[in-house]
Amino acid sequence: MNKGVLGLETSTTKIPQEPQAPDLSNGKTILSFEGKTMDGKQISFPKSYKGKVVLLDFWATWCGPCLEEMPNVVNAYKEFHGKGFEILGITLDDENQEAEIKATSSKFEMTWAQIYQGKGWDCPLAVQFDVSGIPFTVLVDGTTGKIIASGNELRGEGLKNILAKTLTK
Repeated sequence: MNKGVLGLETSTTKIPQEPQAPDLSNGKTILSFEGKTMDGKQISFPKSYKGKVVLLDFWATWCGPCLEEMPNVVNAYKEFHGKGFEILGITLDDENQEAEIKATSSKFEMTWAQIYQGKGWDCPLAVQFDVSGIPFTVLVDGTTGKIIASGNELRGEGLKNILAKTLTK
């Protein structure tokens, strides 16, 4: 190469490619997955939730912002569960935290199913969904698999507002 001239050369070193982050925009199709809940039930998402509007809620017992948001989530669940709203919790707790998860679920009245893989941030579902911060939530139409809403728009009263619009259609 000539001195002072910028150019491109093909590297002979092969490096692994990182997978692209999934597109979780409203209207896109959610990633499907298989999982087992803490009560032993095998689920196939979103197929197992046909006819429901489902909140995927990535959280952990040690996450302050998750626990701060939980009363809003629980209130929305109590108000809209009878109208077709369901929640599937996916906890990013480390191994041997079953008792803590159950205690936290009981304390906050989180009566919905939880998937617990015991791998913290390396939880395969968190990796699949490219979760880099929690709480991380995605609202999904269980019949079509389409994303209705995600992220901050589901915080506070936002979840209830979106559910009111979605479940009265």
